Amino acid sequence: MVFFSIFYGWSHGDTYEYFRIAKHILYLDFDEYMLKRTLGFPLFIALGGLNSKIIVVYQMLLGIAIALIVFYLIYDITKSRYLSLFTSILLGTYIQSTHLEFGMLTETLSYFLVTLYIFLIYKFFKTDKTLYIILASFVCGYLIIVKLNFIPTIISLIISIVYKRKFSKSLILTTTLISLMPLTINLFINYINAKKFSVYGYTGYSLLTHIANFSQCIGDYEIREKIRNRNFSVFWVWDIKWGKSEEEMRKIAIEAIAKCPYYYFLSSFGSFLKFFFPRKTIETFSIERHKINFRKGYYRFKTLIDKVWEYQIYLNWFLNFLFFLILIFHRKSDLFSNVLSINILSNAIFQAFFIFGDNWRYGYPFLSSIVIYVVKNGYEFFKRV
Repeated sequence: MVFFSIFYGWSHGDTYEYFRIAKHILYLDFDEYMLKRTLGFPLFIALGGLNSKIIVVYQMLLGIAIALIVFYLIYDITKSRYLSLFTSILLGTYIQSTHLEFGMLTETLSYFLVTLYIFLIYKFFKTDKTLYIILASFVCGYLIIVKLNFIPTIISLIISIVYKRKFSKSLILTTTLISLMPLTINLFINYINAKKFSVYGYTGYSLLTHIANFSQCIGDYEIREKIRNRNFSVFWVWDIKWGKSEEEMRKIAIEAIAKCPYYYFLSSFGSFLKFFFPRKTIETFSIERHKINFRKGYYRFKTLIDKVWEYQIYLNWFLNFLFFLILIFHRKSDLFSNVLSINILSNAIFQAFFIFGDNWRYGYPFLSSIVIYVVKNGYEFFKRV
């Protein structure tokens, strides 16, 4: 935190759109309202008064809350103070977490909401109190409007009720309606201000990134030539984006997927793997912006950060490998572990089909879930041995 304290409020290409919608919300002025983002994160920004310093403080507090929740869960499961403390410190000092807490992106808020959701599900299983599953459905609903990628979280919510209450139809209906309520409100706000029942404007772009590496699948000559002239790198879809509307990109993507479904499924499988085994490079926007302050020391600092991140990503890969190992070979998992794995896998599969996964941030919100799953089942295994 000391090293990163000078990097408050670094921005990303997506940040402008979040702040623009937050400004609409804060001042209740919806002229030129855009549909490209859901309202979850802009609401969070509006609560910070559009002030990046305040938002960073909020996100740091969320990071502390995540560590405390993980400490509580691990301690309650294992009764080991040292293991709980070590796990929470490990997550709290994760370069990825620290870096994102100082950035204007959705990941820290998403990470907190996923962790809080898991905590509430755990309390529901332990106490069998309906209050916890109701609260979990509210968290799930807000998580969905932070990013639509989290819609599969509803699956684990319903399965939790089925496991515990044996198909309580009224409770399933209530929690599902609560989970979808924020999304419904978001839809109506969009319709009132933009005359469209739409909540996300990058479906076409996201789908197009999947099949961009396979130019033979795309019928549009202009796009195919751009693909061929950029050495098959997925990121030149940005060039396509500025030249085509979202509707045009969506149409091109759907036609290409229908023409070459094999490539689409192949790309989706690769995206699924990258959800768990992301690339090693960290987006050092904040460090790049302030390198003049370091002069010669900047390069040493950046090298140190990159090296720590490299070792931590290896640890991340190892934890995810253990997750799959336990998932495949551990046949006596309890209900909570099953719900944990279902939530992680359903979200990973959903994202894999709709978003190209070459981004270390996509799987990040589930870091605490995977750590809790691995530590819990690993502890129980060694305890039996």
